[in-house]
Amino acid sequence: MKRHNPAPKTRRRSKPKRPSCTVRGCTRRPHIGSEYCITHGKRLADSLFAAFIVRRDGHCQRCGSTEYLQCSHHITRGRLATRYDPENAVAHCRACHLLFHLQPALHSEWIVRRLGQFSYELLLDRACGPRDENGVRHQVDANRPDYANLIALYREDAA
Repeated sequence: MKRHNPAPKTRRRSKPKRPSCTVRGCTRRPHIGSEYCITHGKRLADSLFAAFIVRRDGHCQRCGSTEYLQCSHHITRGRLATRYDPENAVAHCRACHLLFHLQPALHSEWIVRRLGQFSYELLLDRACGPRDENGVRHQVDANRPDYANLIALYREDAA
């Protein structure tokens, strides 16, 4: 029995390849003006910022230790307006950082002593918005940080 040869397959035109994040294996689109997607841009900006803070301070700002230094934010990193603000972060050793997470009142007291009440209020205004006439703060709608510029800034500082 003779075999039938099917017609040769026609080649489909391939779509132009869309740009993707430069992290190996990531298929997400890069953020505008960046080579990274938002997730990887944020991750890289966080690690470069933390390294900058640890280099800047050089030792734990509470106890003076130089072991296991970490970047500790006065106001949570969830507030995008102050997430990468050098005034909002200090280096703490692992033990002091954990202590402040477990005892937030002690952390607030330490921040006020370190910065002063006025500077702490200004930092809170940048992060959470100013108080209204009733003394209540309202969430500031912070735009997403420009990760490409942050990455370039902290990479340049590391060099």
